Amino acid sequence: MMLPQSCRTAGETGPICLLAPATLLCSSHLKEPPSQRPSDCIQNCQVSLDMTATMCLAFTLALAVRTTAACVASATHLCMKVRIHSYETGYYQFEGYNGDSPDLEVRIGQTYVFDQTDSSNWYHAVGFAYYPDGAHGADWGGDERDEVEGAGELLYKIDGAATTCPDAGNTGLDCYEPEFFYPRADWMAKNYTAELTITQAMADRSQGGVIYYFCHIHSKMSGKIVIKNADGSAVTQADGQPLVNAQELPLYSPVQGAGFDVICGTSGASDYAPGGSMACPENFLGGTLDTDFEKCMQAIDCKMNKEMRIMGFDSHQSHIVTFMQQMIPHHANAVNMAKIVLKFASPQVVAVEDLSDILWSMINAQNYQIHVMRNYLGSHTAYGQVVTSGGSSLSAESVGEHCNSTLDVAVDIQAPTSNAASATAAVPGCSSSANRLCMKVNLYAGETGYFEFAGYTGPSPDLEVRIGQTYVFDQTDGSNWYHAVGFAYYPDGAHGADWGGDERDEVEGAGELLYKIDGAATTCPDAGNTGLDCYEPEFFYPRADWMAKNYTAELTITQAMADRSQGGVIYYFCHIHSKMSGKIVIKNADGSAVTQADGQPLVNAQELPLYSPATLSGTDLACGTAGVGPFAGGGERQCAERFLCGNLDTTFERCMQAIDCKMKAEMLDETSVDHGNQVAVFMQQMIPHHLNAVNMAKILLKHVDAATIDAAIEEQGLTHMLNDIINVQNFQVHQFRNYLAGQGLLPGVATTAVPELYTSGHQRCRGLLSFVVGFLFLGSS
Repeated sequence: MMLPQSCRTAGETGPICLLAPATLLCSSHLKEPPSQRPSDCIQNCQVSLDMTATMCLAFTLALAVRTTAACVASATHLCMKVRIHSYETGYYQFEGYNGDSPDLEVRIGQTYVFDQTDSSNWYHAVGFAYYPDGAHGADWGGDERDEVEGAGELLYKIDGAATTCPDAGNTGLDCYEPEFFYPRADWMAKNYTAELTITQAMADRSQGGVIYYFCHIHSKMSGKIVIKNADGSAVTQADGQPLVNAQELPLYSPVQGAGFDVICGTSGASDYAPGGSMACPENFLGGTLDTDFEKCMQAIDCKMNKEMRIMGFDSHQSHIVTFMQQMIPHHANAVNMAKIVLKFASPQVVAVEDLSDILWSMINAQNYQIHVMRNYLGSHTAYGQVVTSGGSSLSAESVGEHCNSTLDVAVDIQAPTSNAASATAAVPGCSSSANRLCMKVNLYAGETGYFEFAGYTGPSPDLEVRIGQTYVFDQTDGSNWYHAVGFAYYPDGAHGADWGGDERDEVEGAGELLYKIDGAATTCPDAGNTGLDCYEPEFFYPRADWMAKNYTAELTITQAMADRSQGGVIYYFCHIHSKMSGKIVIKNADGSAVTQADGQPLVNAQELPLYSPATLSGTDLACGTAGVGPFAGGGERQCAERFLCGNLDTTFERCMQAIDCKMKAEMLDETSVDHGNQVAVFMQQMIPHHLNAVNMAKILLKHVDAATIDAAIEEQGLTHMLNDIINVQNFQVHQFRNYLAGQGLLPGVATTAVPELYTSGHQRCRGLLSFVVGFLFLGSS
């Protein structure tokens, strides 16, 4: 991880930018023509030349972190990582061992530390079992199989200490594994290890002296652990007799990617590459497609287009199954796209705020969701009885193309007859009053949804408050997940006036705002005056964990607040999603129009304009979507291509047809032709792609009753997944728009003067963290 020697000449003390796993570029070389730069320095740095010394500090800190947290391999200390480009989910690798999923040899009586310090292990909590894939079962939807979990055999540790949560049990797994679902930056702040002690009892239960390591979160990642006697001889019973279970079980071999997949860093795309057996005649990106990057993107989009054309509701009579059949290849495309941009544009990825975390989240979280959906399909009897046109029964891994692409049926969608706004219903668990505002988010009201308040009419209603009063904004309702409320003197506050804009003044003075969790002021080190920096991060935690607590924000209306307002108005907004603001109209203590303390008019007497909530089309009202109307049957952008097989005679199917039409059209239309900025091309493709997933999740929630969705997967797993798709992917869309607007590459938005990396003090701080995290990521891939 050192600077190349040619970049470390005497006197070079200026800022540096990180560009590749082991390649750095000194700022002095950025000022030279490419032909004069050292050959071992990357020459396409897109970081501005005036990077501050803070970035040098970030690099130094990154090196220090890596040195401190580095794993030192030995015979009994196994340093693990996951090579994500190996296969769909990636495979475990071990320092000093060859290849993916290598066999490991262990001896009875020894304890082996499986060290998951490396950042690539996020979402890959290791487990140990007597059968391949352990808790995942023999196949998709199968029953759990016996794991290694006896007292004295396995102990999970976090930061070197045994876990102590209430569910720790003998091994600590139920404290260890949940943390692998937390945000990547939070997870990376700790070290995770599993200590496996090889016992005679373990050998006796094994199959032919072999047990298996596996991933508790992703299936099909197992490898062998071959047990030997204490002296290294072939394992036996304690008395020297052969093991009772003498026959080793068969284990699948790691999937080896074909040549094109190796080039792209993808899985399963080779047949769809230009010239491949499944190649598409049409282009999914504009331009000449003359680079490997473009050819890889073309191949995965072709693959998704065909595989999403699946047997529909006519065959299995299940909206949930149709959703999953479409979402699996859709998610697989997102995973492949993220891998492509990591493969081809890692220098640019590190330079873009939070992008490394987003890409890793897309790969790991969406692969996990694919596995959850395959498990559902594998155990869904009616689905398995469906026979395709080719004569084979559908399986958990069945994808299209199940019919041709000709649309030969009507797909018009009947709009609702009425959409009159009504007062928002009471929020369970929250008792509203004049000073207690029970909040929820109506996800159907717009792209990200809008805040609603019990007893108020419609989305983003105006709220009236009085000086001297304290108002509790109660976010108990589950719909508020990923929607931490904030307060500002301008619409959208921290998000700025538009995509990629600078932060604007928020309400954050002492005595004005206090965030609470479970009724108590927050106490984390970053609490500050308001507690926001303890409160907001928890909205990124897994939804089930977040729902175990109550979240409130107490806003006290002061004269100083009124004096800083614009026309007596401040704004509530969402700290995570933009374009969700509403007005808070301040009145004097007696309810009269607000003035200065001496009764004089406010200095800022003019109220600012605020956008209205989105107006939805009849199609969107019927489907539960946003922006789909023009692509539905009879719309000006209706597609002549079918995206689902069957009669398409239900509103659900026609809504799915419309959103797939929208995605395909916009992924082509909104991607810059032959553009050299590969990160930008990725984001331009991913925005309509993500919005398709969001709309698909909303359609399912709209058309299937909540009780059925809750019961589909244990512990409300499908409900949590749908909310995750909507909120996480909408958040990522907003991140992409912020970047593209700064580059002048966001469709419909003019070029701005926003710098490429950091646009405000707050963003610079977050960028520093992203830089460090990105460095750690690149060093481990």
